Amino acid sequence: MKISSLLSKFTNSDNGLVVPKETTEELMNPDRGWYKMFTFEVGDEPDFKGLVPLLIGKETLVLLFFNIGKCKERLISDDELSGMRKIVNFFRSQKKDVILRVAYDNDGNAFDCEPSTFSTCLEHISQIGGLVKDCGSDCFIFQGALIGNWGEMHSSRYSSTDRMKKLVAALEKTAGTNTYLAVRKPVMWRELRAMGDVLKTEKLGVFNDGMFGSVTDLGTYSQDECPTSEWTVPWSRKVELEFQDKLSAVVPSGGEAVFGDGYVNTVPLDYFLTDLSMMHTTYLNRQYDTKLLDIWRDKFIKSSGLWNGKSFFEYIGAHLGYRFVIESVDIKKSGKGGLRSDNDLYSSIGSFVEFTVRNDGFAPMYRQADLYITLGGEMHTVYGALNTIPAGETKVISSSFRAKEGELSIYARRNYDDTPVFFANESDSDGRIVFGNVKGQ
Repeated sequence: MKISSLLSKFTNSDNGLVVPKETTEELMNPDRGWYKMFTFEVGDEPDFKGLVPLLIGKETLVLLFFNIGKCKERLISDDELSGMRKIVNFFRSQKKDVILRVAYDNDGNAFDCEPSTFSTCLEHISQIGGLVKDCGSDCFIFQGALIGNWGEMHSSRYSSTDRMKKLVAALEKTAGTNTYLAVRKPVMWRELRAMGDVLKTEKLGVFNDGMFGSVTDLGTYSQDECPTSEWTVPWSRKVELEFQDKLSAVVPSGGEAVFGDGYVNTVPLDYFLTDLSMMHTTYLNRQYDTKLLDIWRDKFIKSSGLWNGKSFFEYIGAHLGYRFVIESVDIKKSGKGGLRSDNDLYSSIGSFVEFTVRNDGFAPMYRQADLYITLGGEMHTVYGALNTIPAGETKVISSSFRAKEGELSIYARRNYDDTPVFFANESDSDGRIVFGNVKGQ
């Protein structure tokens, strides 16, 4: 994907209202962006005060990794589960959205750290599913199924398709419906789902901790061309990206971008943007791999548009997940500009407001966000309006008002907790955009 095809455009209204200009800032928006990883041993009581300075103010995501290796031959105790919930609560109190991973190993040595019986794994994942259900919307994504090196579902005695199916089924049964789940590879997803399910409403996605590490993303894809009729085998990079383009349009994906074997030096910089866009990448680790992240920091965009002179790191960070830009606002009044006034429905309408909104991000917004539009003191709510704008597309959002004049403004909030969702237009500190005053007829 060429940079020019991703450049932002600025449009002023010609109706006396002013659309604030677009900013290149990375927005402090929920459910997206760079994340920092924090690792805990189950049962440990962290120094919460000491954690506060380690948090990055403008970032809204953290990945919490709980190592439960000490429980490999017993159940996780109620106190240990309560301690995990307490840690999640702390990060939520700091306004961080949580990606959660629980595993037996965080040192690349799963064989020695996993339980001796598979039945213990099933008991553990049901316990963890209960924790996830208890966390509810406080847990954005749960990664993996406890097993494998670093919880990445490989190099485990329990990574057969049959056992993975049982683990994920137990997790889905107990985890509730408020949290997205993710497995390590697209082929793992296909092993768990029947052909064709990718287009259905889904809560199970993928995470990729081997992005750009090699042509296969460190074994995420196959080097060979395989027909897509072979549903449960890895496909080539090109075909797997096309698959993820569909899957991750409905469920979030992300992970780690790694330097690996130097494959990144063999491809043009635009290549990264194309792949991140096709994967609809919502989140990336900001700590690893610094060797690749520093390449992105040291390379700059050359274009005639808004992002000229910005680094690839800045551009990628700003476009992780969703990025909504208001392009224009239009207003029509009763008896003027096309609004009818010859029946009861339209005679009660004083003004009809239309906003053109573009999603410049790599991904959609997955959890519900609502728009609050005010004209002359009259407020209307458009529920879920932003969630229906796919990555790279534009939508017209409209609302009708009895009012015919007064200040016109808009802001957005995540539905479940009222967290501000900022547009990429200049706004006040709460994300509210004022377009000016609509004059009466």
